[in-house]
Amino acid sequence: DLSACNASLIPRRSAPLECRLCELAWRALSDPTEVLKIGFATNGPWQGECRLSPITSGVCYGVALWAEFDLGGDSRLSTQPSQLGGVPFGWTQALQLLTAPQQLENGGG
Repeated sequence: DLSACNASLIPRRSAPLECRLCELAWRALSDPTEVLKIGFATNGPWQGECRLSPITSGVCYGVALWAEFDLGGDSRLSTQPSQLGGVPFGWTQALQLLTAPQQLENGGG
């Protein structure tokens, strides 16, 4: 149990950390979910929220975030991490660490 170290390991700022998930040991506990949709035709402000539902049980230490850009038609650009064991493609993701790990159960919240 490393919970006593959490204060030292988790940055005091609330901003997500930039990381390359392809270089870390991780597994998805939920399906990708849209958090925020920005229409660049408007000036904002923008806000979003979502509810993540576990698809498998496990301990959650943080939430990974990435961007997807709709370029029109069938074209899009994504910074989504490559699948575990996949070839890295150079994009970074953001990792928002939780203050304390959370045990998630498949089908629970």
